[in-house]
Amino acid sequence: MDFYNEIAGFYDQMTRFDSRVNKEKNLFSSFLQHYPIKTAIDLSCGSGLHTIVLNQLGVTTTGIDISSEMLELARQNASQYGIHADFISQSMEELNVSQPADALLCLGNSIPHLQNESALKNVLKRAKDSIHSGGWIVLQILNYSKILEKQERIVAIHETENKTFIRFYDFLESCLQFNILMIEKTENSLTHTLNNTQLQPFTHHTLIKNLDQTGFTNIKLFGNLEFSSFDPSTSANLVILANRP
Repeated sequence: MDFYNEIAGFYDQMTRFDSRVNKEKNLFSSFLQHYPIKTAIDLSCGSGLHTIVLNQLGVTTTGIDISSEMLELARQNASQYGIHADFISQSMEELNVSQPADALLCLGNSIPHLQNESALKNVLKRAKDSIHSGGWIVLQILNYSKILEKQERIVAIHETENKTFIRFYDFLESCLQFNILMIEKTENSLTHTLNNTQLQPFTHHTLIKNLDQTGFTNIKLFGNLEFSSFDPSTSANLVILANRP
């Protein structure tokens, strides 16, 4: 929570929020042709990108996040785009919704913030309880099989007119440390800030096992939300869809 409260001030600039809205809208428009859901939960919604996009496409979507600063940013973004959506303050581990939805989405590499498999299984159980029978869970994380095999430290580098954002890993004994280095150029100097948090590099094997043990069925693996094939050695991302019987 502290990590995302700390980076909320520059998060949308770093992730290019505005330029991604139409791209993600086109992506989910295609997704909804395969999975015509009417209601959704956007778990760990961050600054609200997917909550906004899904609502634009007619899917009544509730955003849930633990970071108060990110939720405030999400509400501001929703207002800017003319979207009326509910945003709720909850952690993944405390997920508890009053009405189940057709689908629960947990995107943007949020799952690795859970620190062990026990926490992962708890969240998957709560997610299952939050979905109608016949509904779907959609998980998207980075492909840690590839990252661990190749020891890839750099996640992304993004430059704006006066800022450079470098996202990178330190490989620790039992987890990864995820770092965001922001370098800001002023007229006379360079300044920087460094924020970090720990992540668990869950692989597709771990996620499949825990989804199966939690009672999800029809588990499907893709390399992205465009349904490209997943290759553990080459895919940048891992997207898993699974059905609640």
